[in-house]
Amino acid sequence: QLCINYANERLQQLLVERLFKAELKLYTVEGVPVPGGAAAASFADNLGCVEMFSASPSGIFRLLDSQCISPQATDAKFIGSVNMTHSTSPF
Repeated sequence: QLCINYANERLQQLLVERLFKAELKLYTVEGVPVPGGAAAASFADNLGCVEMFSASPSGIFRLLDSQCISPQATDAKFIGSVNMTHSTSPF
């Protein structure tokens, strides 16, 4: 389920990047007014969350991989490493 959700978030991020951000940039370059201003054209951007999972070398998938190859790995050690690495993350 985690991998499915991650794949969906990556697809959503691609959509946000290619559609919304690119269109707003194009509008700005061409001087096309956005009703309510660019700030009014809001959309969910979960890039930080996606990067928290996939970043190298401290992403959650990397941490999980390192725990999987360790003979003394436990759920508690994995959770501890995730908490230690990402304790300042807003996600």
